[in-house]
Amino acid sequence: MLIGRYLFKNLLSATAFVAVTLTLVICLTQSLKFLELIANSDAPLGLLLQLVMLTLPQFLEIILPLSLVTAILFTYNKLIMDNELIVLRACGVDQYALARPAVVLAVVLSLVVMAFSTWISPVCFERAQALRQTVKTQYSAFLLREGVFNTFGGKLTVYLRSREDNGDMLGLMIHDARDKTKPPVTILAKKGRVVMDGDIPNIVVFEGMRQQPDSGTGTLSKLYFSRYTIEIKGLAGTTQEYWRPPSERTLPELLNPDLTNKRDRAAADAFLAEANHRIVTPWNALGFAMIALGTILLGP
Repeated sequence: MLIGRYLFKNLLSATAFVAVTLTLVICLTQSLKFLELIANSDAPLGLLLQLVMLTLPQFLEIILPLSLVTAILFTYNKLIMDNELIVLRACGVDQYALARPAVVLAVVLSLVVMAFSTWISPVCFERAQALRQTVKTQYSAFLLREGVFNTFGGKLTVYLRSREDNGDMLGLMIHDARDKTKPPVTILAKKGRVVMDGDIPNIVVFEGMRQQPDSGTGTLSKLYFSRYTIEIKGLAGTTQEYWRPPSERTLPELLNPDLTNKRDRAAADAFLAEANHRIVTPWNALGFAMIALGTILLGP
């Protein structure tokens, strides 16, 4: 039917416009949220884009139904204001024929939201959490701030006076007490930088002095150096596998938990509730659309 295609086209374009607008707003807010994490960790800008994109699916579950409702109210209200709805009804077009394009679009969006809810969103959310943990462990733990004592693990303290534009650190003092079998070591250096040995960060210092007391006599031994490397392996830890909460599991995983796992057995009710939420919530798009249609088509 020509009228149906006309209404469907207008509804689809309006829904897409509102969804894209809201998505851009969400991208802006999320980028500001993750920008502080990236800036404080000195991580690549590409990680910021990845984090933003991985968080979008869970917001689309809310954006798409709201966009559809907005499109329905806008499109049918425009028909009323332009007297097109009166003409269509005078030509014998009934209420169901007027509402059918919106209902079809609502069913399609409900299926799309269900795909996001049952599989895409939990997978993306799990990857986003892992990526955030990677940023924290591999980057932010070794970002040294100027003019403060940066302590890692309670055993290593690094102080630097200032930082040059190329990232080199000036005026370093490092106190290392990680080796419990030996007295702590204090290092003073004019200059230093953080370098990566594979995935392991090291601090390389230049033109300084290494001081360490003798455990037996208590005398202070000094070693002057032109270059010295301090290994800081193990302080940040590694991204470890952890028990995934219901929000990070797909629908098949929620319906078939690992009953041999103690935590999975304890969270069986939470898994069932989350699975029910994943199945029911996508149909909000259809429910919201019917409310909007009933309001604007059946109202005075």
